[in-house]
Amino acid sequence: MKAEEAKKIADQALEQLSEALSRGKSEQLTSYLAMLAKFHRYSFGNVLLILLQKPDASHVAWFTAWKKLGRCVRKGEKGIVIIASKKFKPRDEPEPGENDKPILRFRGVHIFDVSHIFPNLSV
Repeated sequence: MKAEEAKKIADQALEQLSEALSRGKSEQLTSYLAMLAKFHRYSFGNVLLILLQKPDASHVAWFTAWKKLGRCVRKGEKGIVIIASKKFKPRDEPEPGENDKPILRFRGVHIFDVSHIFPNLSV
């Protein structure tokens, strides 16, 4: 999934939340605030994406993070798409006097909830 598609999903979720609040329904806001408390290290938009795709998520991590913990993602599980940033160095040599500032890009990446993981079989 491209970052633009993930951003579109986040914008739709934000619009739904705004409409629900304008109608006086605070259940969505309550669930969003509960999700923010669980995932305080994620951005506003990424928490919306997690809530929209997996409202019952409790612990999420990258595929490689689960591997480092000795856990395996079940085959065929669909991840939760969030937007991640990545810094690149410019390919061209900077001219004298220019700053060598990295270029920031965004892309859609998958994370997995603990419910996507095989139970830890080690005793």
